[in-house]
Amino acid sequence: MAEAALRVPSRLDAAGRARCARWLVLSRGARSLARTPQDAQALPPPPEEVRQHFGPQTVTHAAAIERLPLGSVADPPSFRLGTLLQELLEWSFDEQGAAGPIGRSERRRLGAFYTPRALVDRVVGLALQAMPAHRGDPCEMIRVCDPACGSGNFLSGVAAALPAASTRSLVGVDVDPLAAWSAEASLVLDRREAIGHHSIRCGDALVGELSGCNHDAPLAREIGTKPIDWRAPFDLVIGNPPFLGQLTGATSRSRAMAAYLRDASHGVITGYADAAAAFLWRSVMLAAPNGIVSMIVPRSILASRDASPLRSFVEASADVVRIEPIDGTPFDAGVQPCIVVLRRHPERSVRPSMQHKASAWVLSETQTPSGSGPTLDSICGATADFRDAYYGLRPFIVEDADGTLDEKRFPRLITCGLIEPGFSLWGMKRVRIFKQTWQRPRIDLTRLLSDTHMAQWVSKRLVPKVLVATQTRGIECVADERGEWLPLTPVISVVPHAGVPLGRVLKALSGRIASDAAIRMAAGTGMSAQVIRLTARQIGQLPLSV
Repeated sequence: MAEAALRVPSRLDAAGRARCARWLVLSRGARSLARTPQDAQALPPPPEEVRQHFGPQTVTHAAAIERLPLGSVADPPSFRLGTLLQELLEWSFDEQGAAGPIGRSERRRLGAFYTPRALVDRVVGLALQAMPAHRGDPCEMIRVCDPACGSGNFLSGVAAALPAASTRSLVGVDVDPLAAWSAEASLVLDRREAIGHHSIRCGDALVGELSGCNHDAPLAREIGTKPIDWRAPFDLVIGNPPFLGQLTGATSRSRAMAAYLRDASHGVITGYADAAAAFLWRSVMLAAPNGIVSMIVPRSILASRDASPLRSFVEASADVVRIEPIDGTPFDAGVQPCIVVLRRHPERSVRPSMQHKASAWVLSETQTPSGSGPTLDSICGATADFRDAYYGLRPFIVEDADGTLDEKRFPRLITCGLIEPGFSLWGMKRVRIFKQTWQRPRIDLTRLLSDTHMAQWVSKRLVPKVLVATQTRGIECVADERGEWLPLTPVISVVPHAGVPLGRVLKALSGRIASDAAIRMAAGTGMSAQVIRLTARQIGQLPLSV
């Protein structure tokens, strides 16, 4: 690749040169996969973003590339072209067309981490298991959509898995013109009669007209991507949308996109919800009555605060059929993924009521069947505090500079960073609270009790309890035997039921059985793939060792 020279117009900027050069390589790779001259001739024309800069003869100017990273010869064209496209996103091209490596920054910006074949087959299999049996009737059209189709892996996988005689319509959308071209080329090269009718469109599946969603045309124009106007619902919406976290500038949404999604979703997609959450919302809206949604999403969606409106929307719109874990990081996206399978309610309301507030979701294999064994909620109650408690404590924090303040009048303030398995680091480790560093943070209880709301809260927290940290690799908890500590959000308080020794609760939370279950239940829901963020409800669902 580094020795390849591609003749591209020097008038283009770096992004334009890269797009044109990548298409030259992709088109050469696609032609090498064609089984017959007729297949090669049937390949789609260049994307508009490339066609406006190239004449028909320009393709012949691409220098020979000895080794194309086209993946395994046993894989369908979609996987092989996807492998090539991923490789090309790690290269830039200068004015002379010489290629040079740039690492994975472009792939991370686009969320372009395509799905391995075994995982595609697994997601497709779960989707088809959830579909009604009559969907195999060859006389009935099966409408399938992948709103972030990449090179078409899932569309090809569905076509291969459905009965050969069934009729299907495959629709794919991708915002990247090269990915959309690769998907179209892949389905042409597949040459299976099972592919049936297909349509690949280049544009933004999150932007455009869709029944039940607001569409602000001026905002859409400000976003700058090509809107996709949707007309018919689908029997199956499937895929692996981009995982784009909103805490870093490279992958965060523009202000226009954030405003558009907030308005289009009626407040479902707000705050720091991952881009994959927006695709899951859109996929549910695209599904027909009894239609299936089968998507790979980050596990953070299962429990994060910013995804709570999405979970409420999904539960008001569909049944959660299954949530399966995916071990490891199979497509190198840097987060822990899972598979969510949903079935749209028979009565398809375009704007379902969201009065019900959903709690965290758990993986299907960790859900405790009735009567299968006791759980922690049989011996204790877990409570997570909210922002009102967090900010309510702020005026009453004081520093115990010399360590002489009375424990009763000035309870210790415990943060997640001060909790280690079995003991507290209070007084030994500095912590940052409200942009200030503290060595021995305490709460002035006398002043706080003048605040009626906070006084009621404190009366429930100054009891013997176990404090559980969040954003950890396993369960990290410590016992407050005398009930003299106050937790700072998001620390979770676990209080034993009447007659239950505090030590039993601590032992149950600290045991291997609870720890293993917590990892299966919540791995990847924190800020990295290895971190868990248990909710209070999930703590109650942990198995109780007997």
